[in-house]
Amino acid sequence: GYNKAIAAKEHLQLINSTIECNAIETYLNEDNAALLIKNHDVVIDALDSIPVRFILQRACKKEKIPLIHGAVESWYGQVSTILPGDDFLDKIYGTLADQIKQTPVSTISFSPSIISSIQVSEAVKIIIKRGTLLQNKLLIVDLLQTSFMDCLLYTSDAADDLLCVDLGGRRIIKNKKKKKQYTQAEIDINNNKPRTQ
Repeated sequence: GYNKAIAAKEHLQLINSTIECNAIETYLNEDNAALLIKNHDVVIDALDSIPVRFILQRACKKEKIPLIHGAVESWYGQVSTILPGDDFLDKIYGTLADQIKQTPVSTISFSPSIISSIQVSEAVKIIIKRGTLLQNKLLIVDLLQTSFMDCLLYTSDAADDLLCVDLGGRRIIKNKKKKKQYTQAEIDINNNKPRTQ
């Protein structure tokens, strides 16, 4: 079909004909990533490949540019702001991201709009230097259940844990390696880690 970069440029210029927009018709790879993002204030991830996301994270780290990560699948999405050196994709996807087998999924038309709106709000906060960023956090959006969970990823001594706090303030820890979930009663609120047995 029609090139996405050209289509995006044409759409943006329909909205505001005074803006300058450069459509780059090339695939992002290890060789061109740093050059493509050089001299930008912020980069927004709208990629559909986990390995290419890691290429983008490395390029943003090298060029010292904030990266706004976003991903969508069906009714669900996630957003995080990755400042240079945070390497937060490593915590989200693990260090074996290039071995993750992605299967094509259907995406409901409104899911990308919600996630991209949150990404844009993060980018604007960076540019105007105001507000609280989703740095070292992962906002998980479940539109089917109308749930927004603010998750903090960290590595404990035992395994990788995902600490989530929903809008009601309830805390849940999901342990990725043990495939175990800890309820609020099982969490030490002083350090946000599972209580030791």
